[in-house]
Amino acid sequence: MARAAIARTTAVGVAATALMAAVLVVSFVRGLSVPGSAFGPTVSPSATPSAEASVTPTQAPTQAPTQAPEVTPTPRYVAQAVDRLRNQASVDAGLLQELDSGRYAFEDPLVVVDPYGYSPLTALVVFRSAVPLQVSIRVEGADPLASVDFAFDGYRTDFLLPVHGLFAGRGTAVRLTARDQEGRTSTKELTVESEPLPPDLADIVLRTRLAQPAAYRPGFTFYCLLGSRKVALDAHGVIRWYTEGEYGASTEYLPNGRILMAAAQSAGDAVIYETDLIGRVFRVLYAPYGLHHDLTDLGDGTWLATGSQGETLADLVYQMDAATGQVVRTLDLKRVLTRARRGLMDASAVDWFHLNAISLVPGRSDILVSGRSQSAVVCLSWPAGDVRWILANPDGWQPMDESLLLRPVGDGFEWFYNQHDPKILPDQDGDPATLDLLLFDNGNQRPLNGAEAYSRVVQYRIDERKRTVRQIRQYGKQYGRTLYTEQWGSADLLPNGNLLGGFVPNAAGFFSPTAIETAPDGSLVWQTSAFSIRRNGDVYTYRVQRLPIYGPESNDLGIGTPALDLIPAEVKASHGIS
Repeated sequence: MARAAIARTTAVGVAATALMAAVLVVSFVRGLSVPGSAFGPTVSPSATPSAEASVTPTQAPTQAPTQAPEVTPTPRYVAQAVDRLRNQASVDAGLLQELDSGRYAFEDPLVVVDPYGYSPLTALVVFRSAVPLQVSIRVEGADPLASVDFAFDGYRTDFLLPVHGLFAGRGTAVRLTARDQEGRTSTKELTVESEPLPPDLADIVLRTRLAQPAAYRPGFTFYCLLGSRKVALDAHGVIRWYTEGEYGASTEYLPNGRILMAAAQSAGDAVIYETDLIGRVFRVLYAPYGLHHDLTDLGDGTWLATGSQGETLADLVYQMDAATGQVVRTLDLKRVLTRARRGLMDASAVDWFHLNAISLVPGRSDILVSGRSQSAVVCLSWPAGDVRWILANPDGWQPMDESLLLRPVGDGFEWFYNQHDPKILPDQDGDPATLDLLLFDNGNQRPLNGAEAYSRVVQYRIDERKRTVRQIRQYGKQYGRTLYTEQWGSADLLPNGNLLGGFVPNAAGFFSPTAIETAPDGSLVWQTSAFSIRRNGDVYTYRVQRLPIYGPESNDLGIGTPALDLIPAEVKASHGIS
């Protein structure tokens, strides 16, 4: 890479002044320097991208919170959210000032890398056109599978376009194509350079095998790393997106391309952010019951969350209004399910259920709740809270529960244990009376019972009329302890019919997240495994998903529109925040 003409600078002026307390360094890439820019001088690096592979009727839920969690509050989550929104407003003002300056055109745009300081492998392209243009973008990867293409909607004259999927520590080729209303087109080639990966990510070695390129489902593989970061890999296992900031495991990728993420405890204070991939916040909510594992968008302007209340942990479902930030309903699972069942691993008086996922039953108001400690997936009506059925090994349940338990049928059926990430699939057999359920079977109970240890992705078919369950297919059992996952794990059916499993084995004495994509015939399509050079090999990840890196939200980032701050004033005041 030619470095002689490259000068690195930190941002100054409107945006940098506001973000100095957050230690934000903003870089820019453009053909010429721009004296007097509100964002300071720009630079013109030159590089070429490359890639290396190195989820009985019962008492209805309450209509409002009834008891606050008995925990020590954590003011930093609230303070961080308030500071972030203030900084964002200043960055937005600076970006709009640059757009209005008249200095940037399609042929000579301003490119702002990581404008908000929370998404280092993204950028904004800023310019104004004298005539309406329709613009598309291509972010070059090592090959077509690792490249990104997106066409922005409609014709416009003002542009603040997101660039997603930059390479870390190198130049990334970005091509803009513009088309006017007369059908004339023009292109602009850019090379955008970003900073190297931070040490915790740079220490991770990713080994990837793309066994069937033609069968690979296009998109990036999003990892929910425990501790803080969300990370996305391209088809060759190269990190092309990651987050800065303090987040927990709870993450929901919305259909519009935005993300719900939380800074949270399992019990106590939690702050939920709705952001986009570039790190811009659209709303912030305060959640008083913590977030244990999961967030679920009900699609009606409300979200369901998993939390804790009172003397027990991880057994509360609560519903939040995304427009007001209010908790509108809670459902205590102790009022729904038999708490006396014992005999399975991890079941205790405090963590008797260990709610680790909520998912929707399509076309109905029913939800699934996953209890790791009970090795059970339960279908409930929402919001009434009636139990429709229980999918679990029948051992240890009370006689009153027997009519709710599904009966296994068919050859080769095996129970799951300590599961994660259950979800109802799109109709697989054309029968409206059946539901196809996919989940990650950790299998913790098997070695305790003297059986072979293994984990798997497994699909079941539930006949709700006959109250039976049949095993349809699985993947992972054949590898035994090699992929045995004592904690975490995920399972997805991709739109092309492939399965994506997120295993976290520790067969070698350390946790090594392994994502595996398989074709409908069970053959390997793609696999990547990770381990850390310095942290005794350990890498922790909760869930893996394959997603497009551009979505509908990319068409309008809402820059200049204030984020919704839905943290109650009394909460801020109790934390000493004005």
